Amino acid sequence: MADPQPTASRYITLRNAFFSGVILVAPLWFTVFVFSRIVVFVGGAFKPFFFVFVPNGLRDRPSLETVWDILATLIVLILVTFLGYASRYVFGKYFFSIGHRFIQSIPGISNVYNTVRQIVNTFSSQSRHLFNKVVLVEFPRKGCWTIGFLTNMVQGEAQAGTREEVWTVFVPTTPNPTSGFLLMLPRRDAVELDMSVGDAMKMIISGGAAVAGGGRGEAPRREIVRIQVPGLTLTTEAFVIEKRPPADAFQTFGLFSAEHGNLLALQRIARKPSPSHVAPDLFDTISAMLESSNQGRTWFVREVRIVARRAAIGRSYDALRFASALVAVIGRNPVHEESRPNVEKLLRSALDAFGTAERPDIVHVKSLYRFARDEGYPVKQEWLPSTPAALRALATAVLNRRLSEQDCAVADVARIRASLEDYLSSRTEIAIP
Repeated sequence: MADPQPTASRYITLRNAFFSGVILVAPLWFTVFVFSRIVVFVGGAFKPFFFVFVPNGLRDRPSLETVWDILATLIVLILVTFLGYASRYVFGKYFFSIGHRFIQSIPGISNVYNTVRQIVNTFSSQSRHLFNKVVLVEFPRKGCWTIGFLTNMVQGEAQAGTREEVWTVFVPTTPNPTSGFLLMLPRRDAVELDMSVGDAMKMIISGGAAVAGGGRGEAPRREIVRIQVPGLTLTTEAFVIEKRPPADAFQTFGLFSAEHGNLLALQRIARKPSPSHVAPDLFDTISAMLESSNQGRTWFVREVRIVARRAAIGRSYDALRFASALVAVIGRNPVHEESRPNVEKLLRSALDAFGTAERPDIVHVKSLYRFARDEGYPVKQEWLPSTPAALRALATAVLNRRLSEQDCAVADVARIRASLEDYLSSRTEIAIP
């Protein structure tokens, strides 16, 4: 007796294929039907307005109907596109905010909703950029390895409190990666991986079931090797334009170099007085050998030599105040590469003048004007003409006369400085601290 099972199986297969095709075609057919009805409606509704502008001799031509059909189709396409934008940027945001508040008000469901929303935000492109690299760290104990994400290589005060370079690593929990542990560990204790951030996230959420590099057992085994990235080294002559309060083991300096611009450098504080330890001071010119292991974002002082001390600036309160204001401006505003030699000359002449001149307020105004001019801003063409005539005459005399020839009153120089700083703050990108 023949087995009817194959015939029934073929019938079920054909039936399923037919209904799959219907499900696939139905939305397309419905879209075409609705779109055509809208075109017919728009064409009929606006056709009289169109024919008002058509000359009488052309209205009876058959081709005119075709032209109108094309125009009606274009009008519908434009209207549908406009509605799409409106719903996305206006109605969409409005209804989304209403739905968000409604779900947040439901007990129990709001917790699940917030968890799912956090996971989605974790996978967004904006959040992924917070993770620089996937690393392997020993956590929570020695010999137990876990996946983490390198988030930062510069720790500020936390870095200054240790004796070696420290990395910040975020270790997420499984299966919800929105919570986890923040580790600050020595760079040598983190093993860098070639795995992408997305693959690492999939592995964490799946509890290790989704392994990057293929299916189960397909990924080749390899020995864990700690990658040592060679550090950068540079030797430069620079001005000390910032000296922060010491933090535990390190003293932080802001430097300006004609070759490298603004640099952030850390020098280890000597625990015991030593004749070989050289401690730079604010406004000094130094020659230093610096090393960095984070692509030049932070430098460590290995060797330093004082080229020029400017202790005289500290003997006058006004000289110290105006010199600090000038170097703060240079420290806050990264200097364009082509302008660095000019700023280096400006710093050298200004700092020397602050230590010897009787009018440090005028040195500051002239230096600030020169800095803005060297950065390419039209201070002569815009700022000076915009000042009142009396103030403009005083500013022109202050800027053009030698320091030994200056006789402008202190109050007038303060007015000039305030006007110049106001112009730079409002009309340029120069930040005035």
